Amino acid sequence: MSALVTAWQFDSKGSGEELSLEKAQSAPSDKIVWVHLDATHPDAKKIIHDFADLNDHVVASLFADNTRPRCDVFDDGYLINLRGVNVNEGKDPVDMIAARIWISGTRIISLRRQPMMAFNDLRHAFAKGRGPTGQGDFIARIANSLTERMSPILETIDDRITEFEDMGYLDSKTDSELVELRQDIARLNRYITPQQQALLKLSNLEADWLSDGCKATIRHALDSVMLYLEELKELKERMQILSDQLQTQSNGRIEHTMYVLSVIAGIFLPLGFLTGLLGINVGGMPGVEDENAFWLVTVLIGAIGLGQYLYFRWKKWI
Repeated sequence: MSALVTAWQFDSKGSGEELSLEKAQSAPSDKIVWVHLDATHPDAKKIIHDFADLNDHVVASLFADNTRPRCDVFDDGYLINLRGVNVNEGKDPVDMIAARIWISGTRIISLRRQPMMAFNDLRHAFAKGRGPTGQGDFIARIANSLTERMSPILETIDDRITEFEDMGYLDSKTDSELVELRQDIARLNRYITPQQQALLKLSNLEADWLSDGCKATIRHALDSVMLYLEELKELKERMQILSDQLQTQSNGRIEHTMYVLSVIAGIFLPLGFLTGLLGINVGGMPGVEDENAFWLVTVLIGAIGLGQYLYFRWKKWI
């Protein structure tokens, strides 16, 4: 399998031509060329060096194992890392994956470690003749596509929390599910928060390829991200309320159990003392020679126990 996922040459009208790697590398400098690579392939770095003369810092950032959303300006280009939810089959959507993009002049390089629908959207748009019209439109569409796919994930988490809120009573199984939800919220917040800063910086870039219309699209994505952050904050607060409710219920169960044990101990402690006293092996014990002594003691103990029970009921202790 090649490191090249796809390569396109496109114009200001949104029409594009899919290229081989050789044609992409030899394309005229006045033509906008996008090369999309698989960052996990061993040939990816060599292709980048052949396609564009990047410094080691940029290359290291593009291939870093763990990247946070960012928008950095260099003398020869722009490094943009954004995150999107993982909608690949069998993957956890909350495990957000990175879109790594380098824009320099008319050359666009993007890398991914897993398939990303945002890049597939561009390929389909090119195939229909409705692709990006420039570098600014390219990055604006990526930002918008990544942002739109976050909404269903947040709605799913919201629905799950609502289910717990409607239950009224939470059990121990619910506790583990709540922990998973809190972890999901924390993982989303980890990348969406810096994504807000990256989009804000991107929307304020002074680049000749970034038009006001593209900036408006990016600001729309930024507004959505800010809304998502507010929703995450609200979800976190609702999770805290559920956790407090679960803790209160757990404490209530413990207190009830301890109370029941205390009542049982209160009833059987004097009875145990009486049976222990009658069980001492010394001379002079009353009733030793009486055949009915055992039954008399049994009735006495039963009467004492019943009397304690009725007394506890009268005092409303049980």
